[in-house]
Amino acid sequence: MEVINVKGSFYEIGVQLGTMFKAEIAQFVDNRFKLAYIELKGEEIEFDKRDYYQLSGDLLESLATYTLNEYEEIQGVSDACGIDKRDIVFALGYSDIFDLMMSYYGLCDDTVRRSDECTSFIVHQSNISRNVYTGQTWDMPPNTHKYAVLIHKMPNSCPDFYSYTPVLGLTYMGLSEIGICIGTTNLSTRDTNRKGVIFPALIQSALTQDGLERAINVFEQTPKTSGHYYYIANPVPNTYAIEVSASRCVVRNIVGGIYTHTNHYDNDIFANDAINYSGSSESRCTAMQGLLANVKQELNKNLITDMLSDHDKGICRHPRETDFTETSGAVIFVPAEKTMTAIFGFPCSPREVVEVEFP
Repeated sequence: MEVINVKGSFYEIGVQLGTMFKAEIAQFVDNRFKLAYIELKGEEIEFDKRDYYQLSGDLLESLATYTLNEYEEIQGVSDACGIDKRDIVFALGYSDIFDLMMSYYGLCDDTVRRSDECTSFIVHQSNISRNVYTGQTWDMPPNTHKYAVLIHKMPNSCPDFYSYTPVLGLTYMGLSEIGICIGTTNLSTRDTNRKGVIFPALIQSALTQDGLERAINVFEQTPKTSGHYYYIANPVPNTYAIEVSASRCVVRNIVGGIYTHTNHYDNDIFANDAINYSGSSESRCTAMQGLLANVKQELNKNLITDMLSDHDKGICRHPRETDFTETSGAVIFVPAEKTMTAIFGFPCSPREVVEVEFP
């Protein structure tokens, strides 16, 4: 898998990506709209793109107001590939915008079937100094894996960073040259905000900050669209777990041990608005915790990959009739080494594994 190198202003970066992936972006956007139709059809709702367009103006305005660099990158992608930036925002921020659409249609309950589920971890080995790992699976609808890319972004105005993400560009998981690493799992909530910022713009904005405190401030201070969990670390290493909804943000310093997170809220402050759409979330969270806790030797990336490949406990997921989800990839960060290992495809049988690092 070739690492895609892009540089310049964020608008120029967007133009380069939109030019390179014009056909793939069109396919990905089309697939996202089809997915919304399928997932809402099960609730007897006829999804109409025009309903989303009623909300999209506020979403674009928030991107331009709070994360201007990311807005300009989206504009560049749109100009290069000829796809409406409203559609690009829909595809990029699908899980956030799906919550908005649920509120729009009055479907604020736990019954709607979803396919965006991931299993994440932070692990400190107490007997080995600085030996910290973070990472996750990337669980998405079937065949999403073919749109996954690893991009080295070299913007003029802020630190370089690697972005593991769909072809649309804005970051889902990433590592900056100063060693900040960030990933995410989806959370669903009734607490939504059409004037919030979608999650990949938050992640990328945080990655481009010049320190960990400012990166965390992005999640605390920027209006959010809906719910997400973020893990963030630096080379010290300091590690944090962040849960958000549109109006709330809880930051927890993980000072040692093991912390796993999947697709349900951990903090009770979110309980009244939480939508627990994932039937496997709690079992996967417990399973990942157990796999890490049972390691009796020095942890390494190969051992973690084996855990992310586990089928018995539902970590590595293959699509079937009762589970419209597949593990499209995975990522492992070693903050102290400023490395990111991107796994493309199922962790049990990856198409390719690419490791990148900053000096």
